[in-house]
Amino acid sequence: HASYNTPEICQRAKDSAGSELTPGCIRSARGNPRLQNMLLMMRLQYPDACEQIRQEMEAYLQNNDNEDEETVSDFLENMLTEQLLNLLSENEKGLLKASTLFQIPVPVKTLMKMAEEFCLSSEEGKRTGERLLGLELWECFEDGAHPDAAAAGPNEMARDKAGTLNREESSVLAKMVVADLFKRWGGAEGREKRFFAADLELARLAILAKDAYIVTLVAQDAVWGLKERFLFRKAAEVAKDAIAILDAVGAEIPPALLRDACEQCWQIGDLVN
Repeated sequence: HASYNTPEICQRAKDSAGSELTPGCIRSARGNPRLQNMLLMMRLQYPDACEQIRQEMEAYLQNNDNEDEETVSDFLENMLTEQLLNLLSENEKGLLKASTLFQIPVPVKTLMKMAEEFCLSSEEGKRTGERLLGLELWECFEDGAHPDAAAAGPNEMARDKAGTLNREESSVLAKMVVADLFKRWGGAEGREKRFFAADLELARLAILAKDAYIVTLVAQDAVWGLKERFLFRKAAEVAKDAIAILDAVGAEIPPALLRDACEQCWQIGDLVN
């Protein structure tokens, strides 16, 4: 995914902060657009903390002139991300961790639905989600299903530092959002147009949520896509998990899914399943 114009709720904040982007912030960012945006938004909301971290970044740059550009950029981004996380409220930290449920960027509206459910309030959820977007802890991309719309997800540094969801937490969160995500990525009628990564993500979330309806509609395509990419072990795993969900509720198992499960288990030498 390529970086994409941020949604309106994020863009409004950036427009209002434009005059605050000083030459010092530009210099500290060293040409890294994400770092520059994060500094911009931090300066708008936490001017004192921003100046302090900017000075620390400047000191690092002066003492590490010989480091390659990628090493410097990663270090600075890591430093700034840690500082931003320390400034978040408990709700904001919790929502950031919750959003690591998603393995690929998802529509911003789905993330905002998660925010509202997580915060138990539409108003608080909207405020909390907008904060994560504004601080670039949720990074915006083009939505693979709708190129004119924005998707988002935790940036790489934030994801690494947000904490790890356990299986139970992931299951609860998946139940919150999988139906909304399925609808936004085309629903039952959008099967032919849905991109592979969306099928795979929906299958994973539907299995976590034990949503037999969505499993029935996406698992076969996810398994087929994995098989086409020679990811036989993963294909077998998804097929077996999907069949277990359907079997547990007495739902009809699509014959093609059963066939694919058998083929993939044979391919990886799993003759028991």
